[in-house]
Amino acid sequence: MSALYVEMDPSIFPNPHTFDPERWLVPGARETLEPYLVTFGKGSRQCVGINLAYAELYTIFATLLIRFPNLRLYEARPDDAEAVADYFAGMWRYDEARPAVRVKG
Repeated sequence: MSALYVEMDPSIFPNPHTFDPERWLVPGARETLEPYLVTFGKGSRQCVGINLAYAELYTIFATLLIRFPNLRLYEARPDDAEAVADYFAGMWRYDEARPAVRVKG
């Protein structure tokens, strides 16, 4: 099962399309929601490079934010980052007339 189906299930994550980091701050939420966070898989089939992937993500985001402190989304709409299909990884809408998420620095 793909992570997109699990992490967008409204019975597990209420309002899954809404950015709501507070859902993790409710007492006991981490213990309740953590088993359903399957971005890198779980158990014996878990990605062996999970720690390296997280380290690279932290490094890349920190470097981007330090080198380009004025980065902002450019003409972005909420549906620009909406997954419309799932082939083990989320596939986003493609429109030649209007590119997806863009940033302006």
